[in-house]
Amino acid sequence: MRNVYITLLLLLTACTKVDSGVMEFTIKEGNHYCTHDIYRPCGSHIGFEFYVDDTWYYEAQQPGINKVIGIADGCDHMKHSVRLGWMCTEGILHSYIYCHNGGDHVAKKLADLSTGWHAGNIDIFDGYYMVTVDGVSDTVNRKCNHRERHLLWPYFGGKDTAPHDININIKLI
Repeated sequence: MRNVYITLLLLLTACTKVDSGVMEFTIKEGNHYCTHDIYRPCGSHIGFEFYVDDTWYYEAQQPGINKVIGIADGCDHMKHSVRLGWMCTEGILHSYIYCHNGGDHVAKKLADLSTGWHAGNIDIFDGYYMVTVDGVSDTVNRKCNHRERHLLWPYFGGKDTAPHDININIKLI
């Protein structure tokens, strides 16, 4: 049964790496995840560019921060992780630093986003996380001291699922 579920999940979602180094993710309508079988260990810093297109705009049924990319700080990303998030409110895209921090959820608004390419960084330091988007940074206190980390890929929600196909293009730099 598990194999059927995984096969179905892979058919409903997509991720393709193209020649330019840009990873193209699609979160299909009605889903939270794109493929999440790409395990990639990482350190305490990632630099990236991401492309915002018209699919990022939607009318939310319930407020919830979607995730572009992040770092799991230890094995359980629901306990300790830091991500770049986004939410569409009244037709405006807002970016956020979003963390699971020892069981607490913390979100702080960073910068508004427009259609096009944006630059970002996620850093883990002793005692705090930092996310930067287009030169705007903020931090959240860090409640753990893990050394094992891996990348986290796009996710739609909170509680809502994607209202239509969402395209997320990411280039690690």
